[in-house]
Amino acid sequence: MYWKNARMRQLDNELGDIHSAIADLESAIIRDVEAKLLKMKHEIIMSSITVAELDCLISFATSAAHFNLVRPTIVEEKVINIKNGRHPLQALCVDLFVPNSTAMGAMKQENCAMIHAITGANFSGKSCYIKQVALIVFMAHIGSFVPADSAVIGKVDRIFTRINSRESCTVPLSTFMIDLQQISFMLENCTPKSLLVIDEFGKGTSSTDGVSLLGATIRHLLARGQQCPRTLLATHFFEMFEIPDFLPHSDQNLKCFHLSLHEDDQGQKDVASEESAHLNSLASDIVYLRTVVPGIAKKSYGYHCAMRAGIPLEIVERAVRVAEHIKGGTPIDSLQSNSMVFLSNDSKSFQN
Repeated sequence: MYWKNARMRQLDNELGDIHSAIADLESAIIRDVEAKLLKMKHEIIMSSITVAELDCLISFATSAAHFNLVRPTIVEEKVINIKNGRHPLQALCVDLFVPNSTAMGAMKQENCAMIHAITGANFSGKSCYIKQVALIVFMAHIGSFVPADSAVIGKVDRIFTRINSRESCTVPLSTFMIDLQQISFMLENCTPKSLLVIDEFGKGTSSTDGVSLLGATIRHLLARGQQCPRTLLATHFFEMFEIPDFLPHSDQNLKCFHLSLHEDDQGQKDVASEESAHLNSLASDIVYLRTVVPGIAKKSYGYHCAMRAGIPLEIVERAVRVAEHIKGGTPIDSLQSNSMVFLSNDSKSFQN
């Protein structure tokens, strides 16, 4: 119930409900504006598209000027020829970015195969490199200048990726199953003009299953011959390139590269066993050169990455011991404090 005095009843009679009247008038004005704008719908949409294109072109031009980008050449041939390419984002986040060149496809020069397999140590820049090539190809196709000294890009109809899958509660699939679905989709839908980017496929299951699936995938692509799409893959499965007949190494469509590094072994050359070599190598300084060079990496330096991440040295040493016993098929020694190996800061060598 509402209490009103004589003055309030007088205002009701003279003015009525002002709030409702104002709201009704606002709605009427808005509907009138909408009706007038709808008559110019086509002009408004075309103006918005034009302004958006202009904004995009200005952004392209500004980026090209500020970040030293170059105009790519788009050709019909299946080719990716990039000289001193850079990752467009990563290069802005570090003090020094090492550029790398790429020669892939139908070009009369060395290392121009359709499939490039990239190996290297952990943290050496493999993923950054293959993403860099894909981003340069993408930027060239949308009309942007690219981060390189020069670039000749053959037309690409689609880019498929298998990169960094993550589990999600919204998808009832494991990480490895998501990876498999991505590989399945790209193999079923890629064409000779596609670009495939495969990063660490096979690591979500046992090493035997993973390397076998990756090797079979590479063989399947190589079997397409001239119809093989351009493919960049990064992997830690070094054994895939060492086992005889695992891959057709004589196939000219497959070339192997690795990210170079420098290991300062501090003069520790004489070692009694492979285990000692691993333990001695933990004292070495690793310098990542970030340069893509022909060849296959020998190891991943996972123990060095563990130490970089702050894993205690005794844990890393124990891991080295266990790994070598597993490889050699020998019994693993029990974990005892007096049998552990520690690094001597004075002599920079490992002693019992």
